[in-house]
Amino acid sequence: TEAHDKKRTNRSIFNNIIPHTTGASKTVDWLFPELKGKIKGTSIRVPINNVSMVDINLHFNEDIDKEDFFNQMNEKNRFPDVVQLHKGQAVSSDFIGFPASSVVDYHSTFQLTDSGIKFSLWYDNEWSYCAQMIHMARTMAEVNAPQRVRSIRDASFTNKSVFMRVDFNCPLNDDGTVADDFRVRAALPTLRHILKEGPSRVVLASHLGRPKGADPSCSTDRFAPILARLLSEALGEERSVTFVPSGLDATEEEVSAAGNGAIYLLENTRFH
Repeated sequence: TEAHDKKRTNRSIFNNIIPHTTGASKTVDWLFPELKGKIKGTSIRVPINNVSMVDINLHFNEDIDKEDFFNQMNEKNRFPDVVQLHKGQAVSSDFIGFPASSVVDYHSTFQLTDSGIKFSLWYDNEWSYCAQMIHMARTMAEVNAPQRVRSIRDASFTNKSVFMRVDFNCPLNDDGTVADDFRVRAALPTLRHILKEGPSRVVLASHLGRPKGADPSCSTDRFAPILARLLSEALGEERSVTFVPSGLDATEEEVSAAGNGAIYLLENTRFH
């Protein structure tokens, strides 16, 4: 038998270039469905401690030359703090500390065909990620500032669809029953406040465990009856919770079937 199932990824990083897979192309397919099937990706691991480079071949529907490619990128770039053009003769360590997450290398851009461009972009794995998190936080603050929403008490939920991320990652007994429902109880004050305002529906989403794909032993269906019982006790009236097995793939019909004001609990978010 082999010592390792993944022979390449278990080899020393110090003296090797290691071919590997990447989930980046799958992520692009998920974000931009219109590009599904048009992007293929792979990766290689190299012996440096920071900074990555992406080598991209783009084929356009119309002819385009390299300089026009740069001009359009500059003119139509809506996010200059995310995408930048670098004209220096740089190597990987020169991009340590760069806040932009896509730094296009001018000197590593080539004309492949009349409609094909090959270029490289760099990014600092750690610093640029943190910079984009800060950028996202600032954007969220700017969007929310006019509404002055500082807590759920500042928001109106009347006749609105509410999506609520909860943490029902509770400890389980050996037989799969919930050993401690504290995390479910912790969501009750927020749920009570929302429900008192009369939303059209409340959709709850939680993870449970660390499943690799859809694993029935990690299903969140066990929390639906627990939450229904706790809510009924807290509100002094019978409340039901509808479990949605399709999870994040739920259709509009699936999260509307129980009628106005219903509560839905999605399947484990980590099944997706």
